[in-house]
Amino acid sequence: MSEPTTIQVIKPTGALITRKPMGAGQADVVGTADLGTVLRAAIRKGDSWRIASGQYVPASAVSSVVTPVVAGISPQPIPVMKPLSQRDKRWSGVLLGNTTDGSVTIGSYGCLLVCYTMLVNAAIEPAINPIDHNSFRRRTGGFLGPGWAGGLATTFDVSPDTGGRIQISWFSDRYESGGAPLDVVHQVIEHLRHGEPVIIEVDFYPADGRDPKFRPEPGHQMHFVLATRLDTSSPNLNEPRIMIIDPWDGIEKSLTPRFGQTNASAITRAVLYDIDVEAARQPLGVGAPPQPDTDPTGPGVQRTNPWLGVHTLKIGRGAMDAFDRGCRWFTILEDVDLARELTRKGARVALRHVWSNWMITPEEFMRWVGKPIPGVIYLGVNETDSINVDVASIRRRAEFDLSVTKKILIHSGFTSLYAAGSFATGTPDFTNVEICKAIRDGYAEAYNAGMMLLDMHSYVLSMRGDNSLQGDGGRRWYARRWEMLFQRCGFDPKVHGIISSETGLDGVGGFIKNRVGNADFSAFCTDWINLQGKPLVIDNKRDELARVGKVQPSKFEGTWTSPFLGGSLFQLTPPGTEDWRDHNLYLYLKELQLVWQRLNALPETELSRIAPVPGNTAQSLSLHLP
Repeated sequence: MSEPTTIQVIKPTGALITRKPMGAGQADVVGTADLGTVLRAAIRKGDSWRIASGQYVPASAVSSVVTPVVAGISPQPIPVMKPLSQRDKRWSGVLLGNTTDGSVTIGSYGCLLVCYTMLVNAAIEPAINPIDHNSFRRRTGGFLGPGWAGGLATTFDVSPDTGGRIQISWFSDRYESGGAPLDVVHQVIEHLRHGEPVIIEVDFYPADGRDPKFRPEPGHQMHFVLATRLDTSSPNLNEPRIMIIDPWDGIEKSLTPRFGQTNASAITRAVLYDIDVEAARQPLGVGAPPQPDTDPTGPGVQRTNPWLGVHTLKIGRGAMDAFDRGCRWFTILEDVDLARELTRKGARVALRHVWSNWMITPEEFMRWVGKPIPGVIYLGVNETDSINVDVASIRRRAEFDLSVTKKILIHSGFTSLYAAGSFATGTPDFTNVEICKAIRDGYAEAYNAGMMLLDMHSYVLSMRGDNSLQGDGGRRWYARRWEMLFQRCGFDPKVHGIISSETGLDGVGGFIKNRVGNADFSAFCTDWINLQGKPLVIDNKRDELARVGKVQPSKFEGTWTSPFLGGSLFQLTPPGTEDWRDHNLYLYLKELQLVWQRLNALPETELSRIAPVPGNTAQSLSLHLP
């Protein structure tokens, strides 16, 4: 076996990542590594390299040996990390992020923030303290919006805090049960040997802990520490001591045995950072005030470009064909493996299951979910298949949606999301004052905190006339019905979280049944994107229910960037499929391919506006429990 080595992707189109050496076929491909990607701790296996995740890249796509790894030797200086404690009296009582919960302070839940502060102080000057860093990340989107969940971080990225001098180089999956695989531990060790830092998630009260001050407790109490170096005096080179700064007390210590008897059992998740030690330490990033927010009623409000993708049934070939043609937004029915593969490839996937004719419990739903797939958006009960949309039913549906939202976030380690609602086209009845109140009571707080997305089906009933995309009825009561969530139900337009898991034409059958030509179909797609990306206007004086006091007036009056992110045309399956054949979009694939090419050519599409999900940008929500 060769020595662990650092390699770099040199193939312009990237390197395929496969489950086995020289894997062939779609079933073996689990992702790609872009041109220039550096992969540490790789081991040569014939015509492939085995990387730290346990997967493989072809040798033809990467450079030859860059640097053999020598135990205990760093090829560059180790950045200096000055210890800080979250419980320092100077900042322990400061509220964390945007929280409105008085118990969520830097001292009680600020471990990740303090890790960030220690990390960025290695790249900027003058050094900052956690209070200033807390304020900076509040102003630059580092936390969720104001509310009980406002102390949740939105990203592991500290590049904006340091003028780009610190970048995420790799991050692991989350391993709450059983600890991290040995290849992930090896990746962490080799990164530290290169003189680069790692933020590690641990269990504050580990199951195999033996410290009488921190006895094992059931469950996982999320905590973060900053790993800075290896103890070179460690007698076991295969299990070296990982030295960390624990923000709980600001003391440097060994990761083991405090957080587990072995490195593998101690590591729940790892985020690896590269610091440009050759760049001059400048007073940029955190030390400089951010630019003020653009006035939402001014010229900064722009038309956006929501994604228009496809909904596929239980046949994955249609989805893979669409992906190859450029589609990056999907609703996938039932096929968990397909959802996982598309997400790893960089697509945004909403995953749904058929729950017909009975209202399931949150526990039944989570049994279907199993271990949530990072980056996937999970959909709950669909339309009125299981429950109606009267006042009592909406309250019951909201109770279910909120429970599942919390379970998805916690069980996924805040790497997956849940889209509540999944209301049928033309529902709910926003002219009903009690229904508006039920939606406000059941959903607004969680949505405004960024904890959930809201799914509304947005078909129009015809290609022409009042109920089309061109008609007032089609726009207000069908395609953009979601506007009334913000105008009448207390939703915050600064939170971008509206999706449509089903959209298209569905008056009497779909595009095929209505004999829609290719040119008209192409025009429909363009008009749909333009309509959903149009700014949102909230005017209490023009809203007939708010004006007379029947619904609570919105406190967000003004013109806002559209919060709509994307939707899936129903439906795409391979030719000859009988299910929902008069809605099948296969005849329009060339037109869709042109739509997707245009969306992919834009510098920023709605894929990048869903901040709480990691995807390929290493973004993640993180609940920093002590």
